[in-house]
Amino acid sequence: PAERDAIIAHELSHLARRSAWTRLGVAPLAGVLGVASLTLTSPLAALGLGLAVFTLLSRVRSRNEEIACDCRAATALGSVTVSAALEKIHATHPITNTGLLSLLVYATASHPHLRVRRDALRRASSNEEAEGIDVDPAPVKRLRLASVGALVLGVLLVIAGVLAGRGPFHGALG
Repeated sequence: PAERDAIIAHELSHLARRSAWTRLGVAPLAGVLGVASLTLTSPLAALGLGLAVFTLLSRVRSRNEEIACDCRAATALGSVTVSAALEKIHATHPITNTGLLSLLVYATASHPHLRVRRDALRRASSNEEAEGIDVDPAPVKRLRLASVGALVLGVLLVIAGVLAGRGPFHGALG
């Protein structure tokens, strides 16, 4: 029951933080950037740019939002309880929490890896509660580096797309 309440508290945190509204703001921003890029690139490349920017911004926003909601739920019910609930939820995922596939999937996923979420809970907890959450810092560091690497790669691909869109077919569709 306590873990169930932790998940409900996490979801209620999304409502309290107005997560849906911030998510809705990502699409128009990506659309504006896509349309603005028409001055630099072809319509097809501008569409790709808009979609890529939407994906990148959505992932960055979502990952931070998930951790903030975890911490808010922990304020209400305790970090150890929220951590235990996250363990059970992640146990049901088709992607395990170990290995190269896990590293790659969670580097680009909307929700951070379990270890990253547990580390954030530990950092936000009081000293007494933090002792109840065991986190190995080495994998957390690797996971964070992979996420930053995925973001940098995404930005580089967006830039490459804009530059490639300036080729011989620039303006051919418009």
